[in-house]
Amino acid sequence: MFPKSKLFNRYALGFLKEDEAHEVDVLCGAFLMTKKNLLLQLNGFDESFFMYGDDIDLCYRIQKAGYKNYYSGSQTVIHFKGESSKQNSSAYVKMFYKAMIVFVRKHYKSNAWLTGFLLHTGIYLRAFASFIASPFKRKKIYRNEIDKNKFLLIGDPFSAAEAENIITKNFQNVEIRKLQSLQSLSEQENKFDKIIFCNGRFFYKESIEFINRSKNKYQYLWHGLHTKSIVGSSDKEFTGEVIGEV
Repeated sequence: MFPKSKLFNRYALGFLKEDEAHEVDVLCGAFLMTKKNLLLQLNGFDESFFMYGDDIDLCYRIQKAGYKNYYSGSQTVIHFKGESSKQNSSAYVKMFYKAMIVFVRKHYKSNAWLTGFLLHTGIYLRAFASFIASPFKRKKIYRNEIDKNKFLLIGDPFSAAEAENIITKNFQNVEIRKLQSLQSLSEQENKFDKIIFCNGRFFYKESIEFINRSKNKYQYLWHGLHTKSIVGSSDKEFTGEVIGEV
């Protein structure tokens, strides 16, 4: 409700400028780096955490060892968020807060029983709220979901040829246009909704920069050279899309 609030959004840090560097308590485990000797010193990630909380635990132990965690706003990555479990599902809520219970029992033993009780209560209340709210949540509708036969392939010609073969095997009456560079895209932007970046000699950095410039105007997918699928993830609340073999 208050994404820019220091008080209410201390976890996601929405009040910080995303393109600047900041000292933070926790880094996302999907993209973090540290020196190998520090990981060895701390015995790496704690396998007591099943899916969530392992990055929080590691960052906390890094701080306890006398080091600091820094967020770098100058780097961008593609992360298919929400593919392990859907962010508003009851399963996600249970797994996430149970990880918090593991964290509390490990690091706050003196009052773990009280905090654990509050967390368990929170799990069931949050799961109940997700269950009640789920019928009212609507998936974003993209034009390509209505008209799936228009594909624009950009990048490496060999990768594009592979992507075209995957598309024609999975869709009928398709319209495919291939471009080798982003510079020639402008004339096509009103005709295609689904852009497939064909990586080979075409780098992920270029696709990231284009996405930042276009402000998510299209739905994006990627095909890696010599792979058998095209993948994308347009909404963290829902399962990503896979065309071809999983």
